[in-house]
Amino acid sequence: PDRLQDAVAAGRLAETDAQALAGTQALLMDLILRQQLADLGEGRKPGTRVAIKALSRKQARELAGSLRRLDDMLQALQRAIAG
Repeated sequence: PDRLQDAVAAGRLAETDAQALAGTQALLMDLILRQQLADLGEGRKPGTRVAIKALSRKQARELAGSLRRLDDMLQALQRAIAG
């Protein structure tokens, strides 16, 4: 989040984009950590893969929305770079 705020302060990133990126990171970290705890509880080695089918509908919607926003930002960046 500090780097995102630095980018906002430098005028290189919109505040709304910084907030979206920070929210996406927080969501992904939460999902990964929950999966790792479940893995450990079942005697498996924890990793970074999340069992999408195990997500609640709310979690799946939040993940899909965050990934769509991220994709939108990446497409806008590609358009900006391409001129």
